[in-house]
Amino acid sequence: FFSQFLCHMSGKVRHTVFLWFNPEVATPEKIAALEQAAQSLKAVEGISEGLISYYAGQDLKLLPDQPDFVISGDFASQEAYQSYAKHPAHTEMIANFIKPLLAKPPVRAQIVLKD
Repeated sequence: FFSQFLCHMSGKVRHTVFLWFNPEVATPEKIAALEQAAQSLKAVEGISEGLISYYAGQDLKLLPDQPDFVISGDFASQEAYQSYAKHPAHTEMIANFIKPLLAKPPVRAQIVLKD
């Protein structure tokens, strides 16, 4: 029931990913390259049309047990988010810039933004 309910919700979608890095692999240069790769998705055809806002950066570590890096994007609709999620530029960014740095699996969440 719950998954059927969610599939029929409409509105803007916020997608957020929390990443924890392996400190032996995640050099400042590799983290900067990830940030640049993530930011470059904003201009990709097939993603940019449904993208409202997109942020990527290192966590401020203001509280204990926080992730190392966060990516958050707001999309015009669930369809726009799904286009982003399966877009080759996005999946290549994950394969080339995220997965090699991870210490553990990322935590992802999508919520509907109500006006």
